[in-house]
Amino acid sequence: MSSVHGAVGFIGHSVYAGTKGAINSYSRELAIELCEKHIRVNVVAPGSIEVESYFKSDPSYTREVGNSMVPWGRVGLPEDVGYLAAYLMSD
Repeated sequence: MSSVHGAVGFIGHSVYAGTKGAINSYSRELAIELCEKHIRVNVVAPGSIEVESYFKSDPSYTREVGNSMVPWGRVGLPEDVGYLAAYLMSD
């Protein structure tokens, strides 16, 4: 599991972004190494996913505020990522 932080910088997230960038690079290399064995390697790297800590750390945060910051008009939800991960792990 990676994040948009692995490709785009945000102030104050250098360590987190570094770990996500490492996951992205490792996954690319692993995909090349496992290609001959017909093993696929995927990385899920979501953008903004609404989690409970958003509401706890910022009392002014609402779903509407989150939705307004996303070009698609809706912040992602944990189940959105879960459904994708389940699909990618299926055969």
